[in-house]
Amino acid sequence: MEVVRLFVLPAFRRFGLAGELYRALEAQAKADRVAVMYLHTHPFLPGAIDFWLRQGFEVVDVDTDPVWRTTHMQRIL
Repeated sequence: MEVVRLFVLPAFRRFGLAGELYRALEAQAKADRVAVMYLHTHPFLPGAIDFWLRQGFEVVDVDTDPVWRTTHMQRIL
């Protein structure tokens, strides 16, 4: 399963909403017998990589493009 977007409006950040949204998504994925969650993000998005690491994702690759440095992550369920 690919996580395409998970967004919380700035005024509502730092209340744990993104974590709750992700946990609900993961619960649904497990119920559907999904084996791997995948996403990609970028270092210029504030806090994104750290957030996904806290959710149990691991970095599996980082593109060498000096501007985007797309960071590919996955979580085995």
